[in-house]
Amino acid sequence: KCKNLFDYSLILPVKAASAYYLQQAMRNDLKNYFGYRVKVAWRQTDYWKLVTTRKWRKKLISKGASARETFTYAGVSLQNISMKEVIALIHSVSQWEIFVDKTGIQKNIDLHIDAIMTDFNDVRKALAGKGLFLEKARKKIKTITIYDSKSQIH
Repeated sequence: KCKNLFDYSLILPVKAASAYYLQQAMRNDLKNYFGYRVKVAWRQTDYWKLVTTRKWRKKLISKGASARETFTYAGVSLQNISMKEVIALIHSVSQWEIFVDKTGIQKNIDLHIDAIMTDFNDVRKALAGKGLFLEKARKKIKTITIYDSKSQIH
């Protein structure tokens, strides 16, 4: 119904386009236009780390054919793709989670899994069957919290 949807763009002179200045401009816009306040802080956060073993690492390395990706709701077949793309695939199944590649795999891989691609636990189980294990971990990360101006910031 397109309620509460917004399109945002920020145009600044090149000399003002530093990360700090962009963040300040966006923070001001959130406050001025929407009444939100922003707090940036370091917090202990749960995340999923993707790991493998030496044995599986060798098996996963691509055979070198041309890159190809085939997706269905029942699985995925990836040929000669980077671990960055594998992380993006996992993230597409569970968008509210944080995923970090800790496999140590620098080369492209080949991967075929049969899983319900909308079910995180099924995807996780299928990845484990191919030597890619998602393990829960905690680490301190920089977080951005957006508050309603009426809320108390802690």
